[in-house]
Amino acid sequence: MDLLLFPLGVFIFSLGYKNINTGYFDQGDMFCLFIGFLLVLPTLIKLLSIKSSSGGDGGGDGGCGGGGE
Repeated sequence: MDLLLFPLGVFIFSLGYKNINTGYFDQGDMFCLFIGFLLVLPTLIKLLSIKSSSGGDGGGDGGCGGGGE
């Protein structure tokens, strides 16, 4: 599902972004930016969480259920 939403979100975001530096930026463009961002955001969150959780040391107790020491 993310494979469909991400390109769609980028496309919709680009529709709103193309007029941002011109004098013709209106509420429709702002709506496209907002909807495009909402469609891209879940994929970005997943990518960032995978990236940050993959760099551990591979060991340790993790702080869960320690022994009675």
